[in-house]
Amino acid sequence: MNNSHNSFFPYVKVMILNYNGVNHLDRCLASLGKTDYPDFSIQVIDNASDDESVGLIRSSYPHVEVMENKANLGYGMAYDKAIRMYEGEYFVLLNNDTEVDPGWLKPLVMRMRLDDSLAAVSSRLFFQEHPNVVNHAGGGMNYIGIAYDIGIFEPEQDCPSESVRRVLFPSGAACLMRKSAYCDAGGFDRKMFMYHEDVDLGWRLNIKGYKVECLPQSKVYHAFGGSSLEEKGMSFRNNLGYRHAMRSLMKNYGLSELFRSLPLLISLGARSRFRDGSIDFEKCLLWNLRHLPTTFLERSRIQKQRKKTDEQLKSLIWPYLSIPAFFPDYTLQTLDTFQNSQTQKNPSIEIGAQSPACLGYGWHGRERMEFLNASCRWTKSEAVLFLHSESARSGIVLQVAALAGTLGRKRQFDFTINGVDAGSEIIESDDIQYIELEYAGGPGAIELKIVCRDTWVPHKVFRNNDHRVMGIGVARASICPLSTDHRPFDGISLIIPTYNRISKLVRVLEALEGQTLSREKFEVIVVDDGSTDSTAQEVGRFAEKTQINLKYLRQKNMKQGAARNNGLRKAVMPLVAFIGDDIIPASNFLEKHLKRHNQENCHGKLVVIGHTMWPEHVRVTPFMHFVHEYGYQFGFSIMEDGGNLPFNFFYTSNISLSRDFLEQQEKVFCEDFGKFGWEDIELGFRLQENGMRLCFEPGATACHDHPVTVRDSCRRQLDLGRTSRTFLKKHPQLKSFLGNEQYLEKCSTLRLPAMLLSYVVDFLDQKKVKLPGILYKFILHTHYCAGAVIWNED
Repeated sequence: MNNSHNSFFPYVKVMILNYNGVNHLDRCLASLGKTDYPDFSIQVIDNASDDESVGLIRSSYPHVEVMENKANLGYGMAYDKAIRMYEGEYFVLLNNDTEVDPGWLKPLVMRMRLDDSLAAVSSRLFFQEHPNVVNHAGGGMNYIGIAYDIGIFEPEQDCPSESVRRVLFPSGAACLMRKSAYCDAGGFDRKMFMYHEDVDLGWRLNIKGYKVECLPQSKVYHAFGGSSLEEKGMSFRNNLGYRHAMRSLMKNYGLSELFRSLPLLISLGARSRFRDGSIDFEKCLLWNLRHLPTTFLERSRIQKQRKKTDEQLKSLIWPYLSIPAFFPDYTLQTLDTFQNSQTQKNPSIEIGAQSPACLGYGWHGRERMEFLNASCRWTKSEAVLFLHSESARSGIVLQVAALAGTLGRKRQFDFTINGVDAGSEIIESDDIQYIELEYAGGPGAIELKIVCRDTWVPHKVFRNNDHRVMGIGVARASICPLSTDHRPFDGISLIIPTYNRISKLVRVLEALEGQTLSREKFEVIVVDDGSTDSTAQEVGRFAEKTQINLKYLRQKNMKQGAARNNGLRKAVMPLVAFIGDDIIPASNFLEKHLKRHNQENCHGKLVVIGHTMWPEHVRVTPFMHFVHEYGYQFGFSIMEDGGNLPFNFFYTSNISLSRDFLEQQEKVFCEDFGKFGWEDIELGFRLQENGMRLCFEPGATACHDHPVTVRDSCRRQLDLGRTSRTFLKKHPQLKSFLGNEQYLEKCSTLRLPAMLLSYVVDFLDQKKVKLPGILYKFILHTHYCAGAVIWNED
């Protein structure tokens, strides 16, 4: 840096606005000191920070000029004040949470000097924590004023570095401006405290006939939202951006475009307010009404000086409501952050889950793929995910879909593991594919990168206005033994505890005689929990005539947990399945369970839940349908095939898992639960803590031959409430899951009206009168809370 100005490298002032940015300033100023440009100076404009920002500058960077404001003037007013005091022609706006590349400034100046009509040129921004992921490759806006950063969260190669892009506005985080053009366009709108002021200025520069560009050769690294989001949060950003967008539309559009766009922007704000509260619509509207006089004055000035029409600027404004910028619905991980997370302990990860903690850059949002019957995510041209291996040599299995058949071409994908080439895969169809990659790098965290040789855009195929760049759809990623080491499961032990239900048990055994699975591949273990009916005699008679491998065990009445443990001790097959004595399996029931394990259970920790239905001969009432579908008995309407289900879906009415995995546990079923309903969920929780992946297999069907009434379910909910306290004693960390005492007490006070209402609802249900689900929920949940409170009183 020096002040001997010359015409070839004109003098530039770098202006940095700061408010409580001490955590970022040191990194920013240190990087500026390495800038490869002969003639520039640095000015920090401090908006009355109450941290150590100014002290840091004066002690560590004495060459940096400090302009101290007496109050926080916001972004536009503070910069406008400094710019109008500056006597030079070129100045830079730079965020305090940035780090510049040494060669960032020179190409900006050279580009500006080539074209007198160029008012501003911005750098290409990358995320500091993800330096190959784009933060900004130009500023864009849709036609109702919603701004976005072009290329945000895209891999670097998706934003070509060789081409200059003309854009609507420069990023206020890093751009070079021409002062004469800035003043000619009116400068920053001082009414806009922060956010959208760079959009508004860039729009006005284009209206005045100037050009704005993004220069990819200039690189700056940005801690996106580093200062403002730390200080105020995302809702602050959303509200200011929305209210300023409304003012900007009213100032800058011609009348016809204004009348088309403004009602849509207002409608968007109102919907956001009532849908998710992301925008404080009333406050934003009142702010704009209060500032209408100055808005109209500015509009008059801008429209009188207009040199470019809305039609002429159309190419710079996105013509659709949905913007082509997609913010991740998950937290981007790096190898370092993943190593410190709990997710690494799970050998199988659902890519299509909500907020997965294993993904880096390059992923679109989760979406349902019906032909996969599962949720997945599509990659961009390149994507990164993280897994954890516990062995020196293992395999990575990806469940993917590429739509090669729909696209009409072979599609190739390349893979690297921890930066080392891991091979390629060519896919030719739309079918689900399982890609297996070999890993031999030792135990620890793994970074897997997927690179798509050719991408596709849904709009070009389906004409659906979806302009995302897509690579390959990934549903799941797993670490497992290599296929050469993995031995398939060759049999299944089915354990059935029973107590005084011989008529139903016989129907279950008869159904098992018709299984499509070869009889040498399964055994049936009936554990009689001290029945006082004819169970022993009838099972004995059945065993004499059947050809299935049937074992009969009898114990004194110790309840279901002890019965399942007893059966498990006698099991010899590698897989174990559990059903109830009133669960009648379909003919392919065991075959479906076994097949799913051999497809996916390569790490040994998969648990498969089958689909339990009402039998055809049972009269299904609206209430029975409700408890079956929405979690009060089962929850099949909220399950997805292949999805990662939480532990509370561990239903032993229709479930299978590895016997080795069970026997690795310190204990299997706890035997101190007197009532049905918690001993299986309690085991599910412990298995989940040890890496269990719980998935739904809709093809493994069975019928639950046990009709229920509203009153039956109320009694069951009382029992569940009582035994939930036993569960809570074992796992006090799940207090919020089960309900704290204050909440339970409050709900239980409604037990009497809930009980009276249950008789009415029961009567109507027998008449097949369908009632709102919220009514069923109220009755059942109140009885559960009452049961928990009664337990506490006891």
